[in-house]
Amino acid sequence: MIGESSTYKTHKNMENKNLKLEVALDYQSKGFSIIPVGADKKPLIAWGAYQQRKASSKEIEEWFKNYPNMNIGIVTGKISGIVVVDIEKGGNSDGYLPTVTAKSGGGGIHLYYKHPGYEVPNGARVRALTDIRGDGGYVLAPPSISDKGTYEWTTSLNDSAFSQMPEWITKAKLSKENDKKWLSGKDGASEGSRNDTAASIAGKIISSTAPELLESIGWEQFKVWNTKNIPPLSETELRGVWESIKKYHADEREPEANWTPTNRPRLWTIGEILTHDFGEEEWLVESLIPKQGLTALSGNPGDFKTWVTIHIALCISRSLPVFGTFKTTQGSVLIIDEEDHLRLLKKRLGLLGAKEADNIYYLSQNGIKVDIESVRNMILEIVKEKNIKLVILDSLVRVHQQEENDAGGMAKVFSGLQKIITAGASILFTHHHRKQNWQKANNPGQNMRGSSDILAAVDCHITIEKKNEEEDRLILRQTKLRQGELLPPFEISITQGALGPSGFEYAGGHDEKKKKTEEVAEAMKLLLAEGMKNRPEILELLGDDYGRDVIDGGIKLAEETGDIERVPKKELPKGERKTHYQIPGTSSNPINTDNDESNELPAFQPYIGAGKQEDIKTESYAK
Repeated sequence: MIGESSTYKTHKNMENKNLKLEVALDYQSKGFSIIPVGADKKPLIAWGAYQQRKASSKEIEEWFKNYPNMNIGIVTGKISGIVVVDIEKGGNSDGYLPTVTAKSGGGGIHLYYKHPGYEVPNGARVRALTDIRGDGGYVLAPPSISDKGTYEWTTSLNDSAFSQMPEWITKAKLSKENDKKWLSGKDGASEGSRNDTAASIAGKIISSTAPELLESIGWEQFKVWNTKNIPPLSETELRGVWESIKKYHADEREPEANWTPTNRPRLWTIGEILTHDFGEEEWLVESLIPKQGLTALSGNPGDFKTWVTIHIALCISRSLPVFGTFKTTQGSVLIIDEEDHLRLLKKRLGLLGAKEADNIYYLSQNGIKVDIESVRNMILEIVKEKNIKLVILDSLVRVHQQEENDAGGMAKVFSGLQKIITAGASILFTHHHRKQNWQKANNPGQNMRGSSDILAAVDCHITIEKKNEEEDRLILRQTKLRQGELLPPFEISITQGALGPSGFEYAGGHDEKKKKTEEVAEAMKLLLAEGMKNRPEILELLGDDYGRDVIDGGIKLAEETGDIERVPKKELPKGERKTHYQIPGTSSNPINTDNDESNELPAFQPYIGAGKQEDIKTESYAK
């Protein structure tokens, strides 16, 4: 895991920020979760999140900018793969297995052991002057300097030097110690022992509370206990301890699979699958949103994603066809909107004709993160209590704490969403597209921002975009559908009221070839901004995404609208016979159209007009 580095050599008086940053980045690159800590050994940030994920290099560099004299903290536990035995000066270090060792600022020692893979709670005074830093803890690492002194490595830091955690540091023995701490800390704890006592109190509450009452009763009891501490822990720290201990107990309660000949899962033969009647495909919105499925609606800012999701919610609530065409199954809807304040939502709901009787519920700007177990459990309770058939997340990026480009992080998000689907609800989330250059993805589904695992995880993906040449038209494309054949692209019209959209209606199929021709015409402006190019070069650059006829049509359309022009023959190199194109104004000479006939565009290519795009009057409402 960790290799030797000269960076780790002792530097007693090391105060060089750049060198300290180098050490922190080296720790991070070798697998440790890093946090910034002050000279008083207290974290300089809310650090609970870094018990679940490791800080990026960019975050660490930013911390050093904000806190030039910061110390380096290593989060212990499974996240970093270590458990640390902290023996204060005067404590007995006899009998411990040799392992990676550091001297602490107060003259004690830190013994670094390999994490065993199961939960290891922190433990205060598990032996005389001896603490354990496991899951949910942290230690200062060399070359940090506390109020008491400098931290230094006393052994080499390499993977082979890490010993297995001693047998006496077990969950059973720590649990007994925690029982003692619970008795002594039930009336609160002082600053030095709050975290360890909190772990004991949380364990006692969780172990004696029914799982379904952990949030409504258990968590509230834990918060009341915290008020007795001097001073109380912040709610962020308290929640971090609670979640860690809750997960530990959940793992302990997890039943082992015990398949027997009488209760093992059914083993299907191919013949049984082929002849079994699974019934018709079930849809929440016919051909658009499958029942108990995961659907993504993606587009650029201003493409009316939120408006359309409200329209869908109203239709499902009232059993009306979406866009006046696609049948719905009636049910209640939960909308989790972390982007818009309630004042704006009220305006949009009013414009779209929402009524008090509509069975639509909102969670708005509450910091909802679906990858946090307690939050997800709260959503599950609402789904069951209100018989929710559709959960709308607006937008995906706002309702989780993972990196959207990290496949592993997004897998955690979708694993959590699957639990909501299993409870009987469908999920529809909005998502944004990447910023586009002239090279557009051949499959619009690949335009979604973030990891490709997002597209892989969904059952249905629909893109939405404004139609350029018409004010009140949107284009919808279905790029993925597990349940059947994709719908052809279609258009919907926006019914405009005095203050904004008041509804959406199906407006027939969409001419995809015309759209692609317009895309090529738009791409030509960006392509030629780099300099003039001839037709073969353009065909080579755009040929992977568009056919020859479409490219020729796009070139001709860009010429007709005056966005590009042919380069006069006299400005071309001598002997050059190919037709070249450029952005108007880059030549001071009049255009010469007497170019070589063999390179003219095909005579049969039809003219495709393009009206001037005007700003939609409701652009300020669009999202």
